[in-house]
Amino acid sequence: MDIGWEKGSGENVVKHVADHLREADRRECWAYGLDDPMEGLTKSIATSDRTFTGYADSEPCVIFGVGRLSVLSSTGVPWLMGTDKVDENKIRFLRESMIVRDVLMEGYGNLRNIIHMENTNSLNWLQWMGFQLAPPIVWGPHFEWFVPFFLEKQHVFDGSRRRGGGSSGRDQRPLQHSRHSGHRHEHDGRDGSSQLPSRDSVNERTDLGEESPRRN
Repeated sequence: MDIGWEKGSGENVVKHVADHLREADRRECWAYGLDDPMEGLTKSIATSDRTFTGYADSEPCVIFGVGRLSVLSSTGVPWLMGTDKVDENKIRFLRESMIVRDVLMEGYGNLRNIIHMENTNSLNWLQWMGFQLAPPIVWGPHFEWFVPFFLEKQHVFDGSRRRGGGSSGRDQRPLQHSRHSGHRHEHDGRDGSSQLPSRDSVNERTDLGEESPRRN
């Protein structure tokens, strides 16, 4: 299997990924209160500083991006949505993940967002890349559980060296540039641990009030 990355996401690529979106990402769109995956993708892309597409055997299977939390903020808000091809080829994608993480971090002091608690494959992926997870919170129109995650820039290269990832050797390959074409949240989550808590560990349903996640 051949895996490649491309800057930007054309209309046909976005439609393909939306039409074949894996079930966990579909449910996360629903938990955010979005009508369909196409809406989630297009809104995430529209509010991003840059986006990228991942291919498996020339088939687009994942779109990811990052946007600034606010005009003066040094915080980037990363997001990723993919098809079942990502999970079918998880080992190969893990090997490429440090490239994704380092590209998303460029120009930011830290990255943070929230993720649907039931999206376990993505939660494991985030932890593997060195993101820390905070205790779950209840958010959204359906009062679903979400897990805040964050990563400070100063920890990136130390973590990469430990894992043999993005800061070493072949993983410094740049993403290929061709055509140019989110989930956003302001909860800090810095008091959390790097382990995913269970639902039973949360004794109180948390209302974020004005600190609401933004996917658009």
